[in-house]
Amino acid sequence: IPFLLKILLRSKPDVIFSTFPHLSLFFLILKKFKIIKFSLIIRQPNMVSISLSQSIKLKIIKFIYKKLITSCDKLIVTSSSMYKEAESFGLKKNKIHIIRSPIDISLIRKELVPKRIKGEGLRLVFVGRLEYQKGDDRIIKGYQ
Repeated sequence: IPFLLKILLRSKPDVIFSTFPHLSLFFLILKKFKIIKFSLIIRQPNMVSISLSQSIKLKIIKFIYKKLITSCDKLIVTSSSMYKEAESFGLKKNKIHIIRSPIDISLIRKELVPKRIKGEGLRLVFVGRLEYQKGDDRIIKGYQ
């Protein structure tokens, strides 16, 4: 972070676009305390309430993030739930923008042909990171 700050002080960017929550927090601090003047656009990749709740460190980051998020110029989210969450942090509606996933799920499902494999027991296929926020633990608990 000191190296990044040095680069920012030297280059004086007009706009910073951030997609990583820990860096977004750093940029929010710079903006809030007017260390550098710039427009800040944040793309929030996950629900803050879920993704930043698994440890004391993450809970502290979440607390600070929620207090400073109103300092950003624009916040990009991917769902109405994320939009509502951002509103609950005090962000004005005109700063929040939803850009949904460009994947057409109905088209994928229309062309999908299920493949059945005979045998006993449950078979699951999971594609993605095994992270708490994905909720795969609920499937396992529900099956038990």
